Amino acid sequence: MGGRFALTHRVKCYAVDVSDAAAMCGFARKALDAHPAIGLLSSDAGGLRPVDFTSETLQNQDLTADFRSNLDGVIHLVGGFLPGLRRVGKASIIIVSSGYALAPATCAPIYSASKAALHSPSKSLRRQLAPLNITVTEVAPPAVDTRPSRTATSPKMPARELVAQTLTAASRGVKEVYPGPARWLPLFLRIASSLMEGRELQRPERGTGALARQLSVKGHAAHESRACGQRCNVARHKPNRTEKLDCAR
Repeated sequence: MGGRFALTHRVKCYAVDVSDAAAMCGFARKALDAHPAIGLLSSDAGGLRPVDFTSETLQNQDLTADFRSNLDGVIHLVGGFLPGLRRVGKASIIIVSSGYALAPATCAPIYSASKAALHSPSKSLRRQLAPLNITVTEVAPPAVDTRPSRTATSPKMPARELVAQTLTAASRGVKEVYPGPARWLPLFLRIASSLMEGRELQRPERGTGALARQLSVKGHAAHESRACGQRCNVARHKPNRTEKLDCAR
């Protein structure tokens, strides 16, 4: 699947903190020693941490953690692997954003901001790297059926389908991809942006290892955090009916 990005080799896994510049530099050197030419680079590491700025314990939290993993991680990854991308003659970079970059989640302001911040460098990198025949595809997936989202009750896009669509788009040099139900998000933002951006329906409910908040917006998503298993619910309302739309990872 995925056109010229068909998988033909076994996967090798390395554990690395993407927010650590020195660790990422060492990781890139190690990976490029084993695989000098990189045809496809996908940046999708990160996590969501709900942050409540009205909380009395706010000052005890690491408020910029999402920026270090979701934004700094992309910068470290692309910078470290660029030598390998240049060696193949034609290469592609996939940067995984989120629907929350366009319609920010009230319960996750820092996460939403970190994903929104990916849009600008994606566009700049696309122009900078075009002379090197390296394309940059930004993808904003809907809720995906993976292990971290196993308890989410909203409809989820099959992971294999998401990967196939993303790889096909990257192989064609598509600039931005909104797979599955997320494809409606840019249109809804243009015609009803005030409805897309959330209004709280209730205070966050704190449980063991979970924080949930419902938002009244023009979209529905259940986001399971890879880092801590926390879920953020978003609801879309129309006159006389409620529809579901998974618009964020």
